[in-house]
Amino acid sequence: MRKSEQRHHPWWNGMRQCGLLASLVLANGVVGLSLSSQAEENLADSARDLAASVADQEGTEHSVLIATRKADARQEETASETSPHGGGLKPISASSDKEPVLAAPEPTLAPALDTPTRLRSIKMASNTTTVEPAKSEPLAKANSHQQLAVFHGIQPGVSTKKQLLEAWGKPQEVSPTEGGELFAYELESFRSVNVLVENETVELMEVRLRQPVAPDVLAKKIQADPAEAAQVIEPETGELLAYAYPEQGIVLVLDRSDEVTPDSSPLVSQMLLQPRDAQTFFLRAEQRPRRSCSARIADLREAVSIDPSEAHAHWLLAEALLQTGQAAPAEVAASRAVDLDPENIAYRQRWGETLSAIGKYDAAVLATREVLDEKTAPKLVRAKALHQMGLLAALGDANIAKKTVGFHAMAIEEADALATSDDRKLRCEAKRLLVEAHLAVALDVSRRDYTDKMGNVAQWVSRASGFAEELIANDEGELDLRIRVAQQSLTALSNFKPANDPEPLIQEILDTLQEIETESNDPLWIEQLEWATGVAYLRAVQIEHHRRNADQALQYSEQAIELLGDKAEKRRDNPMTEKLIGQLYFHIGALHAVHQKQHAEAVDWYDRAFPLLATDAPDSQFTVPRREGEALVSMAVSYWSEGDKERAISLTEMGAELIEKAVAGGVVEESTLAVPYGNLAVMHKKLGNMGDSARYAKLAESMRETEPERPEAKATPVKQAGVAAKPMPKKSAKPNQNTTNKKPTRRASRSSTQHR
Repeated sequence: MRKSEQRHHPWWNGMRQCGLLASLVLANGVVGLSLSSQAEENLADSARDLAASVADQEGTEHSVLIATRKADARQEETASETSPHGGGLKPISASSDKEPVLAAPEPTLAPALDTPTRLRSIKMASNTTTVEPAKSEPLAKANSHQQLAVFHGIQPGVSTKKQLLEAWGKPQEVSPTEGGELFAYELESFRSVNVLVENETVELMEVRLRQPVAPDVLAKKIQADPAEAAQVIEPETGELLAYAYPEQGIVLVLDRSDEVTPDSSPLVSQMLLQPRDAQTFFLRAEQRPRRSCSARIADLREAVSIDPSEAHAHWLLAEALLQTGQAAPAEVAASRAVDLDPENIAYRQRWGETLSAIGKYDAAVLATREVLDEKTAPKLVRAKALHQMGLLAALGDANIAKKTVGFHAMAIEEADALATSDDRKLRCEAKRLLVEAHLAVALDVSRRDYTDKMGNVAQWVSRASGFAEELIANDEGELDLRIRVAQQSLTALSNFKPANDPEPLIQEILDTLQEIETESNDPLWIEQLEWATGVAYLRAVQIEHHRRNADQALQYSEQAIELLGDKAEKRRDNPMTEKLIGQLYFHIGALHAVHQKQHAEAVDWYDRAFPLLATDAPDSQFTVPRREGEALVSMAVSYWSEGDKERAISLTEMGAELIEKAVAGGVVEESTLAVPYGNLAVMHKKLGNMGDSARYAKLAESMRETEPERPEAKATPVKQAGVAAKPMPKKSAKPNQNTTNKKPTRRASRSSTQHR
């Protein structure tokens, strides 16, 4: 044995676990962050405050720059519409608004655990032999697993020692191993064939070729797709060691003899045949691009079915499921990873994300707090936890919500330090996090009062756009980033009254989606992006409602229904899903009620919106309602106009109660209560309930006060150290451009609006 080969032996002990090498790259490539003592103290205080609010209650360029164009003062006035039939009732405008040969498999999302393996007999006579299946054994059906390799009638993991001896005869040499025996054979056309037998079963086969062969040539011989190979990388040096084909149980080991030089093309010197191995499946899943959602999930489901105790595979599966909107199964997978490896802080961070996705906000806060308390947490994990804590803080009352920007700013600081890493995977994840954190700040600023709120939001969105385009241009980032930036920009714009024209951003999303659809046929990936596009249309509906462009808003609503309707059921585990669909139906109703005075049509939409908006809020001790109450109050006006007096009063009372909670939490101005109280006063007066009418009239009067002065504070983006954050100078799409109003390219039939 050559010296250069010794470090890769014993092959039966090392190479069958080859997947572990590459799977450790990310974990070993990140180190802990050392913040200044003051920053650490501020971080700890903020995290403790947020966690305590739970514990106490429990008893324990395509630049998408947003323009800073000022709106006319008259347009900013609250649009209080008075129904001629409503008795002076007002909607709340903010709301209205042998080679071992296998057949190629069909990708499946959830391979059945008990699917029988269909074997294909293979005869391999030399390095140039073509492969033919034995006529006695049919090929696997298209929807079955790709078959494991069978070499000269022997299949690792299935064939017994007795079958091996009967088929191949007595070996040239038998050597004892720690767990069994190693049988050495000399077969025609091969340097050697070694077979590891443990517990009377063939566990591994090493086939050493007489002459090295190019990987793609050998892949063709075994009928494998080189694009479906997992690369086995040496974590310390980054050197490519082998290609693994998980379905076949084949590992093509590259020649590492003394004749190999750094400039040599890689050649395969030996093949390993093994049973299906969980690590090679999740290794390939890690290496798949983000857009290969279906294949990633299929790989990871196969990995956890092979080895349910593989925590890393559960962790990766949680990420893939969360990406595709499957919140509940994602939480199950993340929870399982934590159960299997409680000390792994990255697993706990992912679990916190999934808990938030299913609406278990209190548990998410506590899980994320545990991550931040761990001083040895890797930088990327810590940055993600800070970002997650910022998202959670935004759900709380005013005292908690004001910490949102601080959390995101610290996440940005830590992610920025990783954005120039030599580790591409780490670098790309850091840049993606920078995009998300900047967008999160933009959203938070858009919900608050600032002297130059539009300018502040524009700066944060501009930086997010810059990071996204830099990642797309230089690190092969996915185009979904462009859709994400545009969609979140529209969400921020929807908080302005009035806002800029949403059409350029909508068109940018449609153009990007069309480009992606021409390059990808992954159904889960496209579905995810269509959902994001549907949310963008919803925000455009809100924006055009505030701009008083009812016809355009209704056109956008058709697109939103088409894109969101048939996908909502799959996302029901996420409490935001029903809220989004409810908001869409509500805004369509408000368009009919406020702008067209069509209260009968509005009530039809409100009937659909109410069950979704009135669902029980997630069981959380620190979150407070925002605008839900205002929507109910506005809906009540149309019910009253249509003669449903009882329901009108009930909805107004429900809305007032929610607004009172929002006022108590400091997230809604107390003066907002003047509308529901005033409406109740009018309603009771019309019904002859003079006592109740007088009481509500007095309450309404006490709520009418001048709007508080806006603070001079600004949420200015922090300076980034490592990566240029300027938008890429291409294909600008700014909301304030004087562009031709293009008609949306997606249309929905009237029947699609019936989705509940």
